[in-house]
This record gives sequence, C-alpha cells and structure tokens, in this order.
Amino acid sequence: MLAGIHDGSSTFDVLSYAKKEDVLQYTSWNTTNFANGASWYFNAYSMGFAGLGDTIYQSSADINGSDWSGTPERDRLSWHTSTGGWNQDSSQVATYVEGGWRSGSNISLWGTDWDCVILVQIIDVTNVFELALLVLLGLGLAGLVVSRRRKQK
Repeated sequence: MLAGIHDGSSTFDVLSYAKKEDVLQYTSWNTTNFANGASWYFNAYSMGFAGLGDTIYQSSADINGSDWSGTPERDRLSWHTSTGGWNQDSSQVATYVEGGWRSGSNISLWGTDWDCVILVQIIDVTNVFELALLVLLGLGLAGLVVSRRRKQK
C-alpha cells in the first residue's frame, strides 16, 4: 500500500493498495498497469497511482490532474524515483524513492511537511502451516487418548 500523509497528521491524504508485483511492475514512460481499482506505474522517473482508467503524464512525476494541468484530482500519488542500472531489456530500473511530488491534489511536496508511506502486510506462510500442523497433531493425540480411555472402561 502506498500512501501520502501530512507530517503530524493521523489521517492519510491518499492511499491505494495492490500486490507488490503489481505496484513494482515496470511500466514504460506515461504507461500504467491496472490492479485493484487503480492505474499503477513504476519506472526510472517516478512511481505511484492514479484513479482507474486515468491517464498519467510524467514530466518526471505525474502532473495530470494537478493544478498545473487543470482541475486538481484527489485520487493520485506520485513519487520521484532514481535509477541504479539497466534491465536486460535496456529499460532503466528505479532503485529508490527520491522524494514525494504529489499526494492527492497537493503538489511539490519537497521538504519535511509530507511523508511517503509504504505499508506492507507480512504473512509468513510457513508459520501458518506449522501452527496448523501442530494443532492437528494435538487434536489427533487428544482423540487417541480419549479413544484408549473408552476402550479401557
């Protein structure tokens, strides 16, 4: 989940969620991929999302739907990214976020007034399976004990 929040606030200005592979899927300049109700983009210039079906215009970061391009839109987030090399298909790879550009209709978010937030859900599937196995073994052993006691009576 990517979000923008005004520093000191307890309310996110804008946020959207998609699977990690959808959020970090490389997109060409001014191109998006659709995931979980949003238009996502990620390349050597910027990353972020816009409303489903909205087009983006990367003048490094997405400026569509901003004061610069007309009526401000609240369903967009865009962060500047920087590169660290090239993919095998010669596309540049973004390796880190340089700073926020927009959160909703707020633009030019340089400095310490705004925070770029990445929220992740960590699921350790191995622990879930181990716990389920232990519960099943415990129930099996309890059933075995009850069964033996019934036979003894």
